[in-house]
Amino acid sequence: MPSVKSDVVDVVRFHPSDVTMGDEVYAGWRDAQLNDFPDQTPLDRASIQSLLENPPHGWTGEFYAATVDGRIAGAVLLFLPGLDNTHLAHVEGWVHVGSRRQGVGRALYERTLERLPELGRTTLIVRIHDRADIDPPAAGPRFAEAVGMSCAMTEVQRRQYLDEVDDGVFAAMLADCWERAEGYEVVRWTDGADGPTPEEHVDDLSQLLVRLDTDAPHGDLRIEAREPDPEAVRALDHRNRAAGIRLVHTGVRHVASGRIVAWTTISTLPSDRGHGQQQITVVDPGHRGRRLGTLAKLENLAYARRVEPGLRLVETCNADENAHMIAINETLGYRVHGRVHNFQKEI
Repeated sequence: MPSVKSDVVDVVRFHPSDVTMGDEVYAGWRDAQLNDFPDQTPLDRASIQSLLENPPHGWTGEFYAATVDGRIAGAVLLFLPGLDNTHLAHVEGWVHVGSRRQGVGRALYERTLERLPELGRTTLIVRIHDRADIDPPAAGPRFAEAVGMSCAMTEVQRRQYLDEVDDGVFAAMLADCWERAEGYEVVRWTDGADGPTPEEHVDDLSQLLVRLDTDAPHGDLRIEAREPDPEAVRALDHRNRAAGIRLVHTGVRHVASGRIVAWTTISTLPSDRGHGQQQITVVDPGHRGRRLGTLAKLENLAYARRVEPGLRLVETCNADENAHMIAINETLGYRVHGRVHNFQKEI
């Protein structure tokens, strides 16, 4: 595919197998991450390589770099669902710190708008992080608005600092949860770097992922619920394991039926095992009202601290309209750290 030029910016497609260009793209991305998020450790080169080579189950990826005078100035990554939501393109992009406000971001955006109709995509979604402690606010949301994108949903990013956790309070909360959870038990496992999710859990988890799509707030995002797909659970294990990402899981099993009806996970990256990401928390509708979500999160936090002894904080994002989950997280000591704006554009 020919390159596309905008003034002095040249936008070219690259493939993860191009190690030389990949090294340059990674170096620029890492510098941007360290500048924009100085309290986080960027993923290492090998992990990024693995994630690019192994898109999510049923997805494909296309990757473009912007160069100025022969040096990498930014990149955009297009991730394309192939089994459901085939109208969507999930886009990630960055501009090198020294090349901002020089038309690089706009050149990458324009190339994206040219390419997506060729791929049959009609909706673009990009997640833009905005730290709460910076002034002036991050440039990303302003850029998205300037090029005609609209914010379809905002998530509030919160952190729980484990050196501030009152273990006695958590123990009392957990005891209260168990009083309401007669007939249930917990199951725990890790995946990613340590091996796959146990096969006996896979079908239940694939059903709960659909519930997450259906029940979690999506604002105005044009996202459709997926069909249950056990292979997606297995493929996610493989992707995490290849990239060195470890997930700690706790499921709540309904003893009478043998089904996992609540599930939560915390992930850690190989670049910083002390910084956890609270991922999925979902409860089957037929088993709500028993505090199973809080039970799962408390049990999983205790489990994660055993698996990752150096764990010092856990970060999570919730849609700002998800009052129920926000209330649970605030009870557990999470406090606001930033926001993630989900911008969308119809093409």
